[in-house]
Amino acid sequence: MNTTIEAVLYTSKTLSNGQHPIMLRLTKNRKRKYISLHISLAPQYWDAEKCKPRRNCPDKERIESLIQQKTQELQSQVMDFKTNDKEYTLNTVSYTHLRAHETGRNLV
Repeated sequence: MNTTIEAVLYTSKTLSNGQHPIMLRLTKNRKRKYISLHISLAPQYWDAEKCKPRRNCPDKERIESLIQQKTQELQSQVMDFKTNDKEYTLNTVSYTHLRAHETGRNLV
């Protein structure tokens, strides 16, 4: 019942400029859900083992900050569901995250 959140370079999709989108992968009960961060990166700037941009990546600090911020938001929502003893799926987490992002507040 543990939910993991990890940043990945989504190499299954190649954009017209040759870059790949960076996504957050949520996993719960061996099911996966991807949430886009709306940024892309060339494969040579991504460290797949550490799941973060390499040190020679342009805008490395900004990308790492965005990954950390979104990961914390999603972890906070998962913890809210757990502390309130609410059942949740990855779809409810992503929907709640999307709605909270649109309205600027927490909807749990």
